[in-house]
Amino acid sequence: MAIIARPHCTAADARPTDRAGARATDTPHGLSSALSSLSCRWPKYLLPARRPFLRLQASTAVALMSGEAVRQPLVSKEEEGRDEREGDSGSGPARQANVQLKNSAQSLSASDQLEGIPWIAHILRQLGAAIMSFGLIALGVLCFFAPYAAADMYGMPIREETDALGWVVATGIRDLGLGVATCAFAARRPSALRVFVPTLIPVAAGDAWATMMFSSSAEAARMGTLKHLAGTVAICILAVAAWLDPTLDERRAVTA
Repeated sequence: MAIIARPHCTAADARPTDRAGARATDTPHGLSSALSSLSCRWPKYLLPARRPFLRLQASTAVALMSGEAVRQPLVSKEEEGRDEREGDSGSGPARQANVQLKNSAQSLSASDQLEGIPWIAHILRQLGAAIMSFGLIALGVLCFFAPYAAADMYGMPIREETDALGWVVATGIRDLGLGVATCAFAARRPSALRVFVPTLIPVAAGDAWATMMFSSSAEAARMGTLKHLAGTVAICILAVAAWLDPTLDERRAVTA
């Protein structure tokens, strides 16, 4: 006579009977009850190979119920890479939000570095660009409306209308263009100041040399040369400050 092994638990314990029980495995308590029903459905001596598996699952369920295990979604590396590629190459609000988030993080990291010399360079770059742009614009306008006063400021005074007056107006046009360019770069493309400002050093040095060589008197030559040399030194300081300012780093800007 064959001996049929019967389970040690009832059918009600083995499977759920209502809708809530059908979804019982969605929670840690449901998982524990399901494992218990699976383990008690057959005698232990008929399932010797599955007992370690059941013990492992039961320990996992206990850890879930006690909060020892961190319940996180299982996301593969391929899915993470796909999400990053979609975020970078996508279009629409999702990509704009991603770009804004990166810009915010980069601006925060840049502000953290504004200490000591970088902070001083940042202030000097802003003040220097503003002073130089408005000063050149004002000097260029002055060359049109008051060329004699502008010639005195350049250190090459002109007492009567001669051919040199045309050179004063031409110099005013040059300074006006340089001032507008400096203002535009500082407002729209500050990182371009790193290249643009050093190109103004030969211009200021050339004005100093011309004033020293072609002034009408030694006193005017000395004073005019000192003015232009001071402007040359100021432009050099602005150029160094632009290169030391960490906020002008191109790698920190993320374009949409």
